[in-house]
Amino acid sequence: MSTFKPYIDPATGEWVGEHETRDAEGEVHRRTEWFESEQQAADFARTGASA
Repeated sequence: MSTFKPYIDPATGEWVGEHETRDAEGEVHRRTEWFESEQQAADFARTGASA
């Protein structure tokens, strides 16, 4: 299972994405990514890779 939640950080105006995955044992792994644009966040959501 994988979820990705992009949002704009109100303090900086940057796009931030929180990526969460759950492995076979049920352990949750979280990663935060910062993006220069909404398009970069959308690309990451689609491909799972940073530019």
